[in-house]
This record gives sequence, C-alpha cells and structure tokens, in this order.
Amino acid sequence: MADKQKNLIFSPEKMRESLLFRIFVAMKRFVFLITCLAAVATQAAQPPMRLWFNTPATFFEESLPIGNGRLGALIYGDPANDIIQLNDITLWT
Repeated sequence: MADKQKNLIFSPEKMRESLLFRIFVAMKRFVFLITCLAAVATQAAQPPMRLWFNTPATFFEESLPIGNGRLGALIYGDPANDIIQLNDITLWT
C-alpha cells in the first residue's frame, strides 16, 4: 500500500518532466508575450494627450478645473493675464 502512495505523489523532478507542466509553462509565456505586445500596440496607437484652446476662457463654464477633491482651482484668462479662482473644502463645512 505504501508503494502505491509513493508512486501517486509527484516529485518536483517528475513534475518538471511531465507534459502538463510543459504546456502550463508554455501558456504562461504566451500570455506574457501577448500582454506585452498589446501594451506596446496601445501606446503606439494613442495620440499625445493635450488640451489646446484657440481663445482664452472668459466665463466660468469655459474655465479649466484642476484639483484633488479637497483643494481645487479654476483657471481662465489668457497666458499673459491668468486668473485663478481657488476653492477649498474647509470653506464650505
């Protein structure tokens, strides 16, 4: 009985030699290769992210909001004469 149990348990050497292990390793490499190729393809196809406006913002609705949720600002005006409106969450609580 003990001999049958020893034969059923895979040793690390037998596991490396088995066909299933080789298929598993090949699949892992294939998935890694496809993931790398997909990442490179999406970076090459994506245009640079850039905001470009022909005229400066003059109204609140045209301004560019920036911030992190606690501290925020609205930027409008031309580059020579920028207007920045600040907003802090502690002013409203």
